[in-house]
Amino acid sequence: MLARLRAAVMAALLLLPVLLAPAGVAPAAAAEKAFQRDELADGALRLEAQIKKDAGQVTKSPDQLRRDAEAALARNDTRTALTVLGQLVAVAPDVASNWLRLSRAILQVKGADSREQNTLWERGATAAYIAYQRAGTPAEEADALVLVGRAYADRRVWRPALDALRLSLELKEVADVRARYETLRTDHGFRLIDYSVDADTASPRACFQFSEALPGPRTDLSPFVSVAGLDKPAIAADDRELCVEGLKHGERYAVTIRPGLPSTVKETLQKASEFNLYVRDRKPFVRFSGKAYVLPRTGQQGIPVVTVNTSTVNINVYRIGDRNLVDPVAGEDLERNLDRYELERIADTKGSKVWSGELAVQSPLNAEVTTAFPVTQAVGDLKPGVYVMSAETKGPSDNDYSALATQWFVVSDLGLSAMSGGDGIHVFVNSLATAQPKPQTEVRLVARNNEVLAVRKTDADGHAVFEAGLTRGEGGAAPVMIVGVNDNGRDYGFLSLKAPAFDLSDRGVKGRAAPAGLDAFVVTERGVYRTGETVHVTALLRDGLGVAAAGVPLTLVFERPDGVEHRRAVVADQGLGGRAYDLPIVSTAPTGTWRLKAYTDPKRPPVGETTFMVEDYVPDRIEFDLSTKATGIAKGTPVEIAVDGRFLYGAPASNLELSGEVTLKEAKERAGFPGYQFGSVDDEAEQDAESSRITLDDLPATDDKGRAVVPVTLEKLPETSRPLEAQVVVRMAETGGRAVERKITLPVVPEGPMIGVKPLFSGRSLGEGETATFDVVVVAPDGQALARRGLKYELLKVDTRYQWYRADGAWSYESVKSTKRVADGTLDVAPGQPGRIAAPVEWGRYRLDVSSNDPDGPTTSISFDAGFFAEASADTPDLLEIALDKPEVKAGDTLTVSVTARAAGRVRLSVIGDRLITSVTQEVPQGTTQIRVPVGADWGTGAYVVATHLRPLDAQAKRMPGRAIGVQWLAVDRAAKTLQVSLATPQLMRPNTTLRVPVTIAGLAGGAGQAGQEARITVAAVDVGILNLTGYKPPAPDEHYLGQRRLSADLRDLYGHLIDGMQGTVGAIRTGGDGGAAELSGSPPTQPPVALFSGVVPVGPDGKAEVAFDIPAFAGTVRVMAIAWSAGKVGRANVDVTVRDPVVLTATLPRFLLTGDRSTIQLELDNVEGRAGDYRVAASVEGPAQIGGTTGPGTGPQSVRMAAKQRASLSLPISATAAGTAIVKIAVTGPENFALERTYPLAVKPATQIATRRTVRTIAKGETLSLGADLFGDLVPGTGGLAFSVGPSTALDAATLLKALDRYPFGCSEQITSRALPLLYVNEMSVEAHLALDQDADQRIRDSIDRLLARQDSSGSFGLWGVGGNDVWLDAYVTDFLTRARERGFVVPDTAFKLALERLKNYVVNAPEPGKEGARDLPYALYVLARNGEAPVGDLRYIADTKLGEFATPTAKAQIGAALAMLGDRVRAERVFAAAVQAIEPPKALEFGRPDFGSSLRDAAAVTALAAESNAAASLLPAALKGVEEARARAFYTSTQENAWMVLAARALSKSVPLSIEVAGAARKSPLYRAFRPAELATPLRVTNTGEAPVQAVVSVSGAPLVPEPAADKGFKIERTYYTLAGEKVDASKARQNQRFAVVLKITEPQPQYGRVLVVDPLPAGFEIDNPRLVSSGETGTLDWIQDSAEPEKAEFRDDRFSAAFTRNAKSPAVFTVAYVVRAVSPGRYVLPQAYVEDMYRPDRFGRTGTGTVEVSVSRQ
Repeated sequence: MLARLRAAVMAALLLLPVLLAPAGVAPAAAAEKAFQRDELADGALRLEAQIKKDAGQVTKSPDQLRRDAEAALARNDTRTALTVLGQLVAVAPDVASNWLRLSRAILQVKGADSREQNTLWERGATAAYIAYQRAGTPAEEADALVLVGRAYADRRVWRPALDALRLSLELKEVADVRARYETLRTDHGFRLIDYSVDADTASPRACFQFSEALPGPRTDLSPFVSVAGLDKPAIAADDRELCVEGLKHGERYAVTIRPGLPSTVKETLQKASEFNLYVRDRKPFVRFSGKAYVLPRTGQQGIPVVTVNTSTVNINVYRIGDRNLVDPVAGEDLERNLDRYELERIADTKGSKVWSGELAVQSPLNAEVTTAFPVTQAVGDLKPGVYVMSAETKGPSDNDYSALATQWFVVSDLGLSAMSGGDGIHVFVNSLATAQPKPQTEVRLVARNNEVLAVRKTDADGHAVFEAGLTRGEGGAAPVMIVGVNDNGRDYGFLSLKAPAFDLSDRGVKGRAAPAGLDAFVVTERGVYRTGETVHVTALLRDGLGVAAAGVPLTLVFERPDGVEHRRAVVADQGLGGRAYDLPIVSTAPTGTWRLKAYTDPKRPPVGETTFMVEDYVPDRIEFDLSTKATGIAKGTPVEIAVDGRFLYGAPASNLELSGEVTLKEAKERAGFPGYQFGSVDDEAEQDAESSRITLDDLPATDDKGRAVVPVTLEKLPETSRPLEAQVVVRMAETGGRAVERKITLPVVPEGPMIGVKPLFSGRSLGEGETATFDVVVVAPDGQALARRGLKYELLKVDTRYQWYRADGAWSYESVKSTKRVADGTLDVAPGQPGRIAAPVEWGRYRLDVSSNDPDGPTTSISFDAGFFAEASADTPDLLEIALDKPEVKAGDTLTVSVTARAAGRVRLSVIGDRLITSVTQEVPQGTTQIRVPVGADWGTGAYVVATHLRPLDAQAKRMPGRAIGVQWLAVDRAAKTLQVSLATPQLMRPNTTLRVPVTIAGLAGGAGQAGQEARITVAAVDVGILNLTGYKPPAPDEHYLGQRRLSADLRDLYGHLIDGMQGTVGAIRTGGDGGAAELSGSPPTQPPVALFSGVVPVGPDGKAEVAFDIPAFAGTVRVMAIAWSAGKVGRANVDVTVRDPVVLTATLPRFLLTGDRSTIQLELDNVEGRAGDYRVAASVEGPAQIGGTTGPGTGPQSVRMAAKQRASLSLPISATAAGTAIVKIAVTGPENFALERTYPLAVKPATQIATRRTVRTIAKGETLSLGADLFGDLVPGTGGLAFSVGPSTALDAATLLKALDRYPFGCSEQITSRALPLLYVNEMSVEAHLALDQDADQRIRDSIDRLLARQDSSGSFGLWGVGGNDVWLDAYVTDFLTRARERGFVVPDTAFKLALERLKNYVVNAPEPGKEGARDLPYALYVLARNGEAPVGDLRYIADTKLGEFATPTAKAQIGAALAMLGDRVRAERVFAAAVQAIEPPKALEFGRPDFGSSLRDAAAVTALAAESNAAASLLPAALKGVEEARARAFYTSTQENAWMVLAARALSKSVPLSIEVAGAARKSPLYRAFRPAELATPLRVTNTGEAPVQAVVSVSGAPLVPEPAADKGFKIERTYYTLAGEKVDASKARQNQRFAVVLKITEPQPQYGRVLVVDPLPAGFEIDNPRLVSSGETGTLDWIQDSAEPEKAEFRDDRFSAAFTRNAKSPAVFTVAYVVRAVSPGRYVLPQAYVEDMYRPDRFGRTGTGTVEVSVSRQ
């Protein structure tokens, strides 16, 4: 039927993509409606846009259309009715009844098949949803919701159907609707869907699963559950499950779930459910006690077997011989449960079965019994290898494919430990029984390929070493296992080297990794830079002991924030292993975090690295500290935060405004209890956003000393069981409006005790079959551990089942979670004695719940996985307390280590630096023992003392062997390796003078007759206001080379894998077997930064040097930072120098102005040292601005009387008159001839976007065209420009095109190439310099080459924004440019160029058939290869003869033709070019999202350019040129790709088009392309046609119009809304200084399609962005009220704008938002510019807001 409905509306209904992706809310009113569905909101935008597009121009009135539709429906003419209703909603879209009519009509249509029917239901629901959102009465809303519910019910999507019908009935009661709702609710509403009985645990329970989630723990559900015989049954609810606790095995229970049980979907249980349940006895069950494999030889009963309700266990024992051991150890089998098939494979191929029989066990009903299986009795003599024992209950199995309980084991007395480091593998062997060393033990190192790499014998201390060379193998030669053999082979053990090493970070192991070779200290002189500034790098290269690596060159690689390599420089040693390097930051550099890496070998990992930021920053001028005496903050109890502020020029920050807020968030842990987790993971109130942010109102200003007290009271806390912390943020604002932010974090004191649970395994996922172990504590609100008895725990396995249903013609499902109790019990805790929980886990997801016996007491839950992937190690060594007698030692000292052992045993003390330095062992009793170790000269710069306490087995006490590890770091002779550096700088100096920095290094001078040591220094002097922005710390090479590093060795042992064979009684065995056999720049800063750098400076023989810096006009603190180094030492020093005039002038200007703005210059005069008296301030301005209301250059002087130490303020109005750069001059004079003058540049930018007005003028024979400055009359002064072209075609006006390319500021690889490619031919096209636009065109080309090559990956491919990609067309385009650049004499590195060509060759060899994808990529690749003489001629001829018709675009055909022409096949080339020209067609509709960046205009221009370059037949060019002109005439805007190819076409045709014109009196015979500024046309330019025929001239005037363009929606709609940070909508047009806003940009694309989309929001000049990279509170990710937020691929926070780039496609949501935070800073009245969004490759698709005004008023001061 639908095939007959070809009307436009039906196309809208059926051809839109299926709505699966959620999107944003629909119209603004939608936020006020109760029923919300993201997929309908998204579909509403798409449907309405499509209907409007297809309805076209409608001439009838809405009333007439309504009558026509009713008439059509009355005669059952659905086709006509839908067409008319589509026109009706197009002309009257806000009338809800129209959409209701459309929805009803759609839902009456019957689809031809299920897919079309589902589409109709979907469209009907969408139309009804639009009606609901636009309904003005409750009755209309109710009617719309009925249709929505009906459509969802027809699609079998029950929950939204029920919600829609329920809300409809709340608005209007209708009997039919009520009946339908009740029927749906009974069948598909909130209901009980299943139940289960957990009988296989010690504490059984019954659980009931529901279709919807139940209320949380704060809702009492006990009235809705009754259990016969139990007055108050214990009830627990979790998500969709309700469980009845406290049941008993072997009992029957009558359980009733009563009606009225609430849910979270506003429905209650309709009817009672009664269950007669029997809790059966536990199933017969057998398992082993844990995941371990070493059974000590002595004191053991056997291998413990745990059983339930069985008297006999079937046991099988297998042996895998020593030579086959490597596979289970290196693989994943060791310690894993195996199934029958795997066990049979062991018997058949890997080993043998050595015993089979039964084990008799006790069987008390439902209780777990542990019985020891006597291994030695059953198996006899144990041979080398590993044994595998399986166990199952006797009787038939219910599952032959499941894994059996499996115990891997060896019986051994060898306690193996391994220490793997840079010097090899150290193995220690001790007796498990006695802890004594095991000398003469044979130790083997086994590789993955089963080869024995080496064999060693242990010494008297049980120590053996495998040298480093043996441990560096890879692949099959990699070592995987240590094997120990003693007692003539009768004692055998092994240790895997593939298991995770111990994580000792909880014992103080920290720092950077110890270097494997050379080590570079790389540092910049500050942490943040603006574009246009210079990064000064200091790099020292040394070995692991801090000794200089002289003469070794260092390669510095700078990477941009997107990972693209920006620059690579090889820097030679500039003395004693040190060097300095400067990197200018170009104006187009992207903002964000840059990375600098240093290499000695670029093919190896970096030997050093650092980061720095590029941002539009303004230096701080004040700083302050926050402090408090409080250790925590409790609800309702005030806490005082002390503020102490100062100006950086030394004066107190007096009388300044404070603001701030408190953010409450979950704390990662509680102080004093590292690793413990508190509270419930799934706490329903965890996202209580209303209480998470508290504004601190009415804060006091600072007093005369710059101090204040900020009171903080938490009146309300989020209702959560998790620990909280309060982050107090305080901002101090200068009088000029800019603020500095500091924060302090306090733990929130809980209202009661909390239970802490600490997993004793690292990571979140355990291996299958391992034992999950936890420690449990109870902590009081004051942080003290408490004693508690009877804590309850239960370990639940979380299972997810899926209920399948059919919807939208396809199967879908909803998940139903249930829990199964696998272990439970009680435990006691006490201070210093945590409770311990241990339970084996199989594959699955688990949750551990621990609670007090008080129903209202605390609860803690922890979730973890088992068997998914074993990222965790279940083995965490016990903690051994050790202490050192001194933190630093030197050679010859004796180090005393105090060890506190909990039991007698043996301690091995290892000193580990870059290797194992020394090791001593000593017997220790219980308690504290001191062990003394002599310090050797080979201890390096620092070392870890690792103490391992081995506790022997105690058979009498039934205590297994154990080990505990303690770790301490100590420095070694640091003073002898450190240079003592002093800086003799003044504490105070004046600006505009020279700062001399005398540097003295002690200890360099030699003795009598000896030369002193050489040394070098670098010195930097940087404004502290810049350093504070990033928290920059002065460089510390001594900490880098001599400070604590990460432990260099990995520690492993088998003590965590011991089987406790002392459990249980010995069971009787019965044998049944036999024994087996064996881009955008910001505004310039108002003052240049103070960041000065000396470079490398040699130090004299006397240890002295001097560095001088010229300090500019500046007031603040300069931090002088020195780095010093000699051949074997490093050092540093830093000192602060205050720079100020006696009277300090501080000026606060807006970062920029827009034309028409009226702003304020805030001047502060601080009489810090000057005489009291009258001071005169005079202000003037040069350039496009004026101060005051005068039209002159300035205002009259103002007089200010100031006492000593007094501060005064002045405000000067300033307004912008034109675009350009204004220079503001402030002069201050006062008593005793005091005088100072400061100048401040101020950028003035147009308030409107640059627009271009293009006019085609015909110049008749003899006619003269005059071009004068009057053309710029409607443009903002200072922004105008004129491009003038007289050439072969009006479409190819090269001057305009080049100007457009130059203006486009964004920097993906295509745009970089499109901008640079035409510049190769600029001078060839015209000798006038005006055409080049940039005087440094060649440098622009070289920079473009560098930037593009930085995006090339190892395969030769180029990324669009980052390194590498998979876009062959882009690869060919970039390589085309590189080829042409080489032809023009530019340097392109051979390696990179050959790599690019290889990439194209490889693609050509493996390219798909042309017909599959339209073959856009292959022709371009062949063309570029042909241009380089490397194209396969045969392939080209074959394509031209047989495949040409399969190429999708004219460009592709032209590229084949050009390739053939270059290879000399002119005949085929002409034929192919003719086909390309014939394929050019004017576009019938706009084209979007072509993968080759193309369009009809680009195709026509590329065909013209390639044909002309190839000297194709002259008859082809007019037709090609006609295609360019027709496509250009239809294009309102052009992309960079189109512009680039049109310039190439203009260049190619320029020589073939004779002209005769006279320009300013000079004759010209070739095309003219020139650009002019207004000043150049003060005298009009006259162009005369001296030829015989008329000529066409193109005049393009560009600039910022005085009157802004109106708001527009051309494929996109953009809305800009201001909110408070709490999410309340506000009017930002009336802002107060220091007020902060969240700016939310909402972009709607009703018909999403592929595109690279740019969103830009220019700022009003009175606002400044809180850059989240510099100010933490500027992060919008914490604002969870923002809806539909999309993560941009790239975002920039600049002085004058926010921008974000996105890649979109047809499945993208129709609505997306992006947000940022701004602050009102400068008082005044400002233009609010237009925010805009555009598709970067289809500029005709765009949206922009209107303009407005913003007024910023002075703050309360």
